[in-house]
Amino acid sequence: MVNYSDLNDAEIAQKVFFWVNSELCQKGGLAHFFNGEFFYSPAGEAAKKFDPCNNHADAWPIIAESKITMLACDDLWIACPSGSVIDGDTSESQSLMYVNSWSKCPCMSDVNPLRAAMVVFLMMQEAKNG
Repeated sequence: MVNYSDLNDAEIAQKVFFWVNSELCQKGGLAHFFNGEFFYSPAGEAAKKFDPCNNHADAWPIIAESKITMLACDDLWIACPSGSVIDGDTSESQSLMYVNSWSKCPCMSDVNPLRAAMVVFLMMQEAKNG
């Protein structure tokens, strides 16, 4: 399994884009990096930035359709695939979360909830498509 947490936001955006928009690329669209950001151009249209790690409009349809669960835990956000079992214990100073270990795809935590969700999305695709 690829260690997606080592990738920067633009690299994650590129990988997410190709999973979600493979038909666009087959119809003559272009996708490219520019100044450290990821852009795509449907055939004959102006380039559009795709940034699901930082833009809710890009991320939310993917999160909703993939049924990724988001959970706040202290200073981090935990993203988990559908079917994960999450349990926890909270005290005044700290939250402690437990996530099942039998899930096909592990959960991801990050200070950025959208980035955590996009990494989980990529891990889900890898688990489904081997």
